[in-house]
This record gives sequence, structure tokens and C-alpha cells, in this order.
Amino acid sequence: MFPRVTKKAGKSSEAIAKNHDYVLMYCKSNNVKLYLQTHTDQGFKFEDEYVDTRGKYKLNQTLDYDSLQYSPSLDYPIEVEGETFYPGSSYEKYVERQNGKYARADWAWRWSKELFEFGYKNGFIVIHENVLHP
Repeated sequence: MFPRVTKKAGKSSEAIAKNHDYVLMYCKSNNVKLYLQTHTDQGFKFEDEYVDTRGKYKLNQTLDYDSLQYSPSLDYPIEVEGETFYPGSSYEKYVERQNGKYARADWAWRWSKELFEFGYKNGFIVIHENVLHP
């Protein structure tokens, strides 16, 4: 089974943006060999201890973002190896948001605290130049 990109942007229904589907491939004979294309995206150049099972990875976004809709549940401090990270990289702005001074669109993490803890424990988080990447 292979995922296939069907649409790059926009909604394809009222509730859900369908941008991929799956192709199921099978054959009647064991003599058929399947050759998959290799990555053409040069960004997939990083390796870690999971490279044999997950392959190379790409750093293309940070874990924090200036969200379209601020969510207090996604605005929490993260402590890793003695360093504390805040969405938007500002402790002062974090304190302001905690005191109710936030915009409709403001800084937050992309992942919940539980998902971050799972991701960090399982090697899905990269700290690069004092920035967290999923």
C-alpha cells in the first residue's frame, strides 16, 4: 500500500481537506520485482540512530508557530536538558499570554504536551540551534 498525493491545497469537501489517498498493489506471481523511486527532495539529509528503520529525515519547520487560532492548551513551557523553551522563543510574551494578553492568532506549539513527550522519548524531536523541530 502506498500513499499518493492527490491535491496540494484547498478543501475537497465541506469538512475535510482530502489531499491524499492510498494505492494498493498486488501481483499473482512471486517473480515480479518492484522498484520504488528514491527521494528527490535534497532536504532529507539528516541521520540519527533510527536511520535504519525510519530513513533519513528533513528539518522543515519548528515545533512552535504563530497559529491561526491561539489555544491555551498548546502554550506551555518545555524543559529539555536544563533548557526551557517557550512558543515564540520569548518568556516575557509567554507570561503575557498566560495573563490573558494574547491575540486571536498567537504563538503556540504544534503538538500537545503529551504528544511532545512521546515524540521526545521516541526520537522525533530535534534540538537545532536552540530551536525545537518535530
